[in-house]
Amino acid sequence: DIALTADGVPVIVHDPHLPPGMARDAQGQWLNTPTPLIRSLTLAEVQRYDVGRAREGSATARNFPQQAARDGQRIPTLAALFARVQALGADSVRSNIETKLNPTKPDDTAAPEDFVRAILAVVRAAGVEKRVTLQSFDWRPLLLMQQQAPEIATAYLSVKSRNADNAADPQWTAGLKLADHPSVAHMVRAAGGAVWSPTFPSIDAA
Repeated sequence: DIALTADGVPVIVHDPHLPPGMARDAQGQWLNTPTPLIRSLTLAEVQRYDVGRAREGSATARNFPQQAARDGQRIPTLAALFARVQALGADSVRSNIETKLNPTKPDDTAAPEDFVRAILAVVRAAGVEKRVTLQSFDWRPLLLMQQQAPEIATAYLSVKSRNADNAADPQWTAGLKLADHPSVAHMVRAAGGAVWSPTFPSIDAA
């Protein structure tokens, strides 16, 4: 999962904000919600926060009770991950990179163009173009990546639940409309994609 800092560095974090259940400031104080947006902070500012343990009573602590605390950990960069993989000689490892974008909240993150530009630069610097897949629920960066770097695999995410159905909303599908296609799989093909990654309840025998 990737967010972009204010100075355009791809960092590995699930949410657009600093994680409230894990982030502590330089004085060791837990951050209150709402925590700062990643895009509002430079990399140096992001890495001032310790994310090495879950806050007692937080959702993170409840959901991951066996998680081991490691004080002093910082939100890592994508480049650091690639460097670690290379240092380990793990040349068979693939990286599944997800852009954390929400087209209904455009002010929370960088633009799709910025995501693609920054991620592509890091991927090319590491020489791992053939060993990464870019995936997203917001299909805009996938189309951009296919145009700018067709050698990089893309995966089109969809979720269909009681509360969400991104494939039915053209904001999420780069303007494609489900009504114009026999299925979500056909929409992915129309977008130039080769991989559809749906939530499993979306799949039937057909």
